[in-house]
Amino acid sequence: TARAVESALQDERYASVAYVDIIQDSSSKLAVGQAETEVALEELVADIRSSGAADPNGLVSDVYDALGVAGPDDALFVDERALALGAPAEEGGWAQFPTSEDVVAMQDGYAAAREALGSVRANAPADTGGSFANLDFRIGYESETATTLFTAPLEYVDAMEDSAAGVDASIAAMLGSTATLEGNEANAQAVAALAQGEQAIGSLAEIRAGIRAGVGNVSTYSGFYRTILTTIAGAADGVAVAIPERAVVAGLQAYGDLDTLIENLEYEKVQFERLIRAGAFEVGEDTQARNLVARTDISLENAQASSASIPGAAEVPDYGASVSFDSALDQTSFESVRASILRGSDVDLVAERTSEWATQVDEEVAAYEPLREALWDGVEDAVAADAQAALFQTILTIVVAIVVVALTVIIALVIARRIVNPLRRLTTTATAVRQELPRLVERVAMPGETVDVTEVQIDVESQDEIGTLAEAFNGVNAATLSIAAEQAALRGSISEMFVNVARRDQVLLNRQLKSIDEMERSEDNPETLTNLFALDHLATRMRRNSESLLVLAGIDTGRRLRSPMPLSDVVRTASSEIELYERVQLELDADPSMLGHSALTAAHLFAELLENATVFSDPGSPVVVRTSHVDGDYVVEIEDSGIGMTEKELADANDRVASTAASEILGAQRLGLFVVGRIARRVGARVELASAEGKGTTARITMPRSLFAAEEVHHGHVSTTAADDAMHAPTALVEHTASDDIADVAQPVTPRGEAYAPTVIEDGGSLLMGRGAEQASPAVEDESIPMPSATGEQSIDALIAADAAEAPAGEEARPEDLTDGATAAGLPTRRRRSSPGRSTCGRWSTGTRRRGSRSPPRPSRCYCPVG
Repeated sequence: TARAVESALQDERYASVAYVDIIQDSSSKLAVGQAETEVALEELVADIRSSGAADPNGLVSDVYDALGVAGPDDALFVDERALALGAPAEEGGWAQFPTSEDVVAMQDGYAAAREALGSVRANAPADTGGSFANLDFRIGYESETATTLFTAPLEYVDAMEDSAAGVDASIAAMLGSTATLEGNEANAQAVAALAQGEQAIGSLAEIRAGIRAGVGNVSTYSGFYRTILTTIAGAADGVAVAIPERAVVAGLQAYGDLDTLIENLEYEKVQFERLIRAGAFEVGEDTQARNLVARTDISLENAQASSASIPGAAEVPDYGASVSFDSALDQTSFESVRASILRGSDVDLVAERTSEWATQVDEEVAAYEPLREALWDGVEDAVAADAQAALFQTILTIVVAIVVVALTVIIALVIARRIVNPLRRLTTTATAVRQELPRLVERVAMPGETVDVTEVQIDVESQDEIGTLAEAFNGVNAATLSIAAEQAALRGSISEMFVNVARRDQVLLNRQLKSIDEMERSEDNPETLTNLFALDHLATRMRRNSESLLVLAGIDTGRRLRSPMPLSDVVRTASSEIELYERVQLELDADPSMLGHSALTAAHLFAELLENATVFSDPGSPVVVRTSHVDGDYVVEIEDSGIGMTEKELADANDRVASTAASEILGAQRLGLFVVGRIARRVGARVELASAEGKGTTARITMPRSLFAAEEVHHGHVSTTAADDAMHAPTALVEHTASDDIADVAQPVTPRGEAYAPTVIEDGGSLLMGRGAEQASPAVEDESIPMPSATGEQSIDALIAADAAEAPAGEEARPEDLTDGATAAGLPTRRRRSSPGRSTCGRWSTGTRRRGSRSPPRPSRCYCPVG
């Protein structure tokens, strides 16, 4: 046990002495360096003033400015010299070192001063160069010394902590072994050695406190460790006294001599490293070094002699294990460094700073340690013969111990089985519940769904700790389902709030749009009309936002068309509901007629994507909308010229489109893609976003054939209308019944190429949207008008004849009947009607304008039988 203490204590001594010595040596050198820096500054100022410079005072002022001081009375490097070691925060703690950031800042301050000083030196007279160089060297020396003080000791902290822990553990084992020694005369010397070691170890805590604080005398600390280690090394002689066998005694003595040699080498490593670090001998240190070397050489001779007296023991070699050849002319070794130090010259000490002294000593020690361990093993083997007498007793003890252990294992297995089996059942049941619980939570989240808590309950089979754990699991599962139900109720309340707010906004916006329409019809001033159109556009966009709330709440918007609408008009309707509609460019290769009940819903989807494309791209770039027919479906692509999206952003955007969880909408700042996803699922469309960073973003909407009116094949290709391509008439024109006449009065069928005005259907309102609804006559089927067949089999001539029969008769316009005087600018003024909007036939004859367009309304023809 003492051998274990010795090894750890030697490591602690080396790290502790180096730690304290670096602090004290660097502190002393730093104080000298700071004083020499100030002296060098004074010499530089004196040289500048005596050099005959053109402006010596200005040059001196530049020097002071470079050093960050106003004059000779100011302290140099106030911030840098403010760093210092602090006292330990608690008793026995470590000294407080500046942080690495503070050390770097200090180094930067010194470096900046040297750089500024170099700039001043460039403008100084040549005869002052030596003074500048001296000051620069002193500042650099001060910086290096301060850096060493604040960083080098920290390299030994971990080594001190590790070795101290090993020392404490070994000391505890050694002191415990004292009780095993009998108090007889043979053991007296060994007991005395242990008592001496215990007395020295009692002061270890106080010594360590001083070392960690970095205060105290380094020689005192080194001598303290030396006393304990020499006692341990000499303990072999005390043990040998109690052993009668001569072979064992000889082995112990040889072991003790080698142990003493290794301790002397380790002590030389500590002492000579201090001398090399200091770079100079203090009074009497050269004599102490010679005595130490002589003592080590004597211990080597004793070890060689005692080992030679043991038959079969390995020969103890001379020094030389650390010999290395760095070059043909440079041979360094443990002996060469010792010889250089023993010459007693400060120059030699400085020259040895580049040597690997500690490594060289460790290599020498490594050559002797195997020999020491071999001697100890031989001693143990010899003593093992004395243990044969106790062999039978030991065997009996082992047998009894095995029986006890076996019984213990059996009892432990029985107890473990009673514990493990219920735990396995509990684990299996809990795993099954874990797999089922998410599905139950989804069911609870659906309105109107309830779940029986017993479906996720674990059977409690006992009242012990395992049963208590099962009951805890049951409580957690029940709480989970309860929280899920509460969250579902909360989301339902939020959806109802969305519906309530959106419905209120819809009513107000529809009334506002109706009022704006009436003002547009009665206004002649172009500027006012432009403002009204802009206001109309804003209201249309607000209505889309309200409808988005309804979509997020899972409620239908309520707006429907009775007649199919061409896909091109659906896209135009969508572009009219965004702010930057003028940037939208259409490239429509396919233009099928979309069913009326899906047209406005699809326009809402397109509007959300167009809004994103225009807002998140260059204001001067176009947004292109393309349509095509692919594999039986119709594809709409919206492409912008923005900066594109990263892979992560694109994945997040597609996740929002595909999202079905209501919880993901809560707290989101941008809801457009959530609305797109809800609408796409409602109409059965598929939306995919693709992007390359720096190349824009493309939204691809794949719409199923079920959203469009029936197609016919003409000349080997699929036509998007029910009539001949030459006629350019949508299906809504050629496929209707007489019962649709009333709706057609409010929303005439518009041929391809003209703007399409979708009809807004409000709850409780007629299809005429308040424009003469009170004059609408009941739907009467007019047998005199030829109607095309629903199958589209009637000839083109019949279709044209049917349309001509419905067309009103043209009348020659008379400008004098339509104008009333002239404006101040000399332009004719339109005559106002006494009853606005009423035709002679009693039907409304109003202007039609695509919602959101800035073009003035166009007069529409009257579709009543009177014409």
